[in-house]
Formats: sequence, structure tokens, C-alpha cells
Amino acid sequence: MIDKSKMSVDEILLEKGILNIEQLKKVWGIQRETGKKIEDILIDLQLVSQSDLVNASASQMEMDFVDLSNYDFSDYSIPTLISESMASRYCMIPIERNGDSLIVAMKDPTDIFATDDVRLTTGLEIKPVFAESGQIEKLISRIFVKETKSAYKPETDNSSTYINDANSNQQYDPNASSAVEATMEEQIYKDLSNSQQDYNEDSRSSGNDMPVYDKVTDNKEDN
Repeated sequence: MIDKSKMSVDEILLEKGILNIEQLKKVWGIQRETGKKIEDILIDLQLVSQSDLVNASASQMEMDFVDLSNYDFSDYSIPTLISESMASRYCMIPIERNGDSLIVAMKDPTDIFATDDVRLTTGLEIKPVFAESGQIEKLISRIFVKETKSAYKPETDNSSTYINDANSNQQYDPNASSAVEATMEEQIYKDLSNSQQDYNEDSRSSGNDMPVYDKVTDNKEDN
């Protein structure tokens, strides 16, 4: 059995049949000329996918790889065992629980700070597995958007039935507005009538040829 821990990523891709020897020779030539990383050259030439590289890295480190492109959770509470901020910070997401063991898909399963944080947060033993970073990010977005929507409860708009007073809890009567408007209208009518009456009396007492107005007509009945 081949010890893949002693193989390079490109050799593992060759061994898996994802690359052929001619493609690999071309990549080696470009690397000698440019000094770029093998992985970057393979992606630039579109010879492999990001998932292929991650899978090869997992094989090299003798760790499991999980394809999250169409992953469906058996229990959607599992990924929310950690916060969205922690998931985004370490680019990881819990995907399965087996008793006291939690399987966590990670961009970098060798990050001991990340695994320690999850262990302390959940109280579970952590089994990290490789996953492609773009797939993890999409899954984080999907899971936590779903959680936010399920937790959201729209407030009932009771503005048509009552108004909260800062100093009291009195209820608002929807007919009160009409009553207030009627009272204001009557007051305006009285004020105008009194003003005209004073004007007419001043005109008569002064003897000036100032016009004398008739009593204000109440148009409420006409309307």
C-alpha cells in the first residue's frame, strides 16, 4: 500500500487518475519558469477543481474529505451548535454528531485553535474533516439565514386600535379623532362669530362707514 503522506499533492492527483503524466510535466515546467505553487498552476490551467485539491490534501494527511456541494443535514440543529461568527472565523461547520463526537467540516482541520474552540463551546469530542472552503461558506450562509428567518417573529401592528402613551396605558378610541375635530370646528366658529360681532359694534359706535357683516353662517349643516 502506497504511503500517501510521503507523496505530494500533484503525485496524489496523478495516482488518483485526475491528472496524466503529460499534464503533470507541463505543470512542472511552468513551476520551474514562474516559481508559482503547483496548486495555483493546476487551478489556472483548469486541470483540477478546488475540491480535487482539497481531497488530495486530505489523502496526503490521511484525513477524511467531505463534498458539501449537495449536503443535506439530518438534523439542522447540528450546524448551529456553534455561532455564525465562529463558523465564519475558522471557515468550518459541524455536519454530524455521533454520540459525544462531533464531525466538523473545515478548511484547515489542522487548526488546533479552531478545534479547541469548538470542543470548549460544545463539550463534545471533535473529529475534523477536510472540505472545500467555498462550499463551507455557502453552507454557513444557507444555514444561518434559515435560522434567522425561523427565529424572526413579526410584531403585530396595533396602531389602528391603540397608541401607547409614554406616561399611561390608555387605549385609543378610533372615534376620538372625529370628536376632537368637531370640537375644534365649533371653537373656530365661535371665535370668528365673536370677532365679527366686536367689529360691527365698533363700526356702529364710531359712526364710520365701515361695512357691517352678517352673522357667520354655519356651514356644517350644508356639508
